[in-house]
Amino acid sequence: MKRTILISIMCIFLLRVFAQICDNSITATIPYLSGYASGSYTIYPRSGGVATLRNLQHPIIIVEGFDYSQNYVCQDIYNMMNVSVSGIRLASTLRNRGYDLIVLNFDNGGDYIQRNAFLLVELINQVNQYMALPNENVVVGYSMGGLVSRYALTYMEQNNMNHATRLFISYDSPQQGANIAMGVQSLLMVIRSSLGVFSLLVPELQDRYFELTCPAAKQMLIYHDNGVKENPGDVVKLPEHIKFFNKLRNLNICNGYPKLSKNVAITLGSCNGKLQQNVYNTDMTPGGIAFEFSWTYKQVPWFALAQSGFAAALPSKYYPNYPSNYPSNIYLSYLGGVVNDFIALHAAGQQPLDVVPGSNVNIYEQINEQLSRTIGIGNFSSSLTFKSPTMIPTVSALDLATNNYFYNVSADPNILSLTPFEAIFHGFSDNSSHLAPARDYNEIQFVLYQISDLSSPSCYPLNTSRALTVRTIKSGENVIENNVGSITAQNYKILSGGKASIEATTSITLSPGFLAGAGSKFSANIVCLPKQCVFTNSASTLKSVTDQSNNLKSSSQNYDDNIIAEYDAKTVLSNLESIENELKEISVYPNPSNSGLFYLSTLESDKIQEMSIFNSFGTEVKSYKQFKSVINLQDEPDGMYILGIKTNNGIKTKKIVKNKNY
Repeated sequence: MKRTILISIMCIFLLRVFAQICDNSITATIPYLSGYASGSYTIYPRSGGVATLRNLQHPIIIVEGFDYSQNYVCQDIYNMMNVSVSGIRLASTLRNRGYDLIVLNFDNGGDYIQRNAFLLVELINQVNQYMALPNENVVVGYSMGGLVSRYALTYMEQNNMNHATRLFISYDSPQQGANIAMGVQSLLMVIRSSLGVFSLLVPELQDRYFELTCPAAKQMLIYHDNGVKENPGDVVKLPEHIKFFNKLRNLNICNGYPKLSKNVAITLGSCNGKLQQNVYNTDMTPGGIAFEFSWTYKQVPWFALAQSGFAAALPSKYYPNYPSNYPSNIYLSYLGGVVNDFIALHAAGQQPLDVVPGSNVNIYEQINEQLSRTIGIGNFSSSLTFKSPTMIPTVSALDLATNNYFYNVSADPNILSLTPFEAIFHGFSDNSSHLAPARDYNEIQFVLYQISDLSSPSCYPLNTSRALTVRTIKSGENVIENNVGSITAQNYKILSGGKASIEATTSITLSPGFLAGAGSKFSANIVCLPKQCVFTNSASTLKSVTDQSNNLKSSSQNYDDNIIAEYDAKTVLSNLESIENELKEISVYPNPSNSGLFYLSTLESDKIQEMSIFNSFGTEVKSYKQFKSVINLQDEPDGMYILGIKTNNGIKTKKIVKNKNY
């Protein structure tokens, strides 16, 4: 008996210890508006691993989305990503493949996005404290978590904090903003503001009202009803929304996206322009009535209260052939008894976001059920036509540079030119639920592929060339030659006190006649150009920017003698952090290699003058004065390396990867 009791006590003790290990509190160390975010994280270790930060090998941080009412805990978020699809569970598969999952849950999931971003910064710093392998982190931001992650990673880069993140997945995230049906917003405002004390009869809708008015909602929602107007008013973009996205996009030159990670996006919305469907499985037209209801309550002889009305899908003159007989108001109510008649907002000039392609949420259906359940007195009846309006437009989830929310993504063979992401998943023909990620086989395979792909962010060489001839840089001048693929410098002179920097994506040739005088400064760099960052700056303005440096290390050399500078392979290659200028004449096998041994073959070994291997930080780890058929990186850590080869025709590179788990 005593033995049984002792064993039971020990089991309880171990369970408590395990719970403490696997559900950890965390508080940000960086404030936002004088406040510090807090939350918790749970580690779901790889197969055979232990749930501690010290034991992590290949961490994947999953960042939760909007959760004002704290309906979700870490386990709920994990379960959301672990539903069986054709026998495959995303979360379990990742753990079986050797990845450690860390789920981050905010104590206040409706707080300022920046504040919660600083909580993610703290978690990344704690994870990196014990990580032996560089650039191993994967960050998956679901819904609002994608904005939190984007802000956190970019903030860290801009403040010289190493996030060591190789991959960022934006999982159906509102990168241009989210939508909550304006008919629902107006209805909630009516109940809150016009019914006065009677609004207490619908407490669940009170919570919905507070959700709409929390900081994160005001930052994310594209359109917002910021209060009921007795006369028809306009749907507006709140200053909080405009300010946040301007701040986010201006974090860096790359539209506020991290530059040192590969960035990919997933949309759960339709890719072929399909509209949201009504309860009859036909297209929902903007302006169509989505929800009608009536409620009467009489207490003779004291008073009688009655309310009836409809909530319409967001109307818009943007929509082709907009029916003239459809209502221009979002919500119209008729009240009698103790409350006066009124009309709520109209939005004839706004985008019809309720019906555009995108992931949806059954909010009209929820409102109908909550009204039916919570109104316990009087007579209530309703009619539902449209239950699931758009929540994250496809255009927003992919951050497409277009103001056409009906854009047919599948019909555009060059769709990647419209998005800042290097890869996107847009595999749905029908719009699916925003609350049901990882429910599609192809969607899961996309995630698994992106996580297992250890290649670095793609670099894009330019096809243009420039000849620098008969040019003299005088003392006090500082000249930068860039934005070009290949540069040849001949009869190019830099006098004492002058400065010149040459940057190209493919090759730099310093021909006879090039001169860097004593006391001058000169640098030559092969740079990595990431894909152009293209984004929608506003409803009518498109902006495109290119980051020229991608945070690459710069090199500068002082010339103290009147000499002709030579094209030095090591000087140029040492500035590389990642470039994908594939050398076709040489083959490398295996690549990736789990042993660290790479076998090279080529028919042009006599043309190879020098070979160098550089790690992801630009440090040379191996060098050879001639062709080498076997490269041994067994003593080097897992990661991506650059094989630089100098030939008679210039310098070429090849990316190689060592990964013992491959």
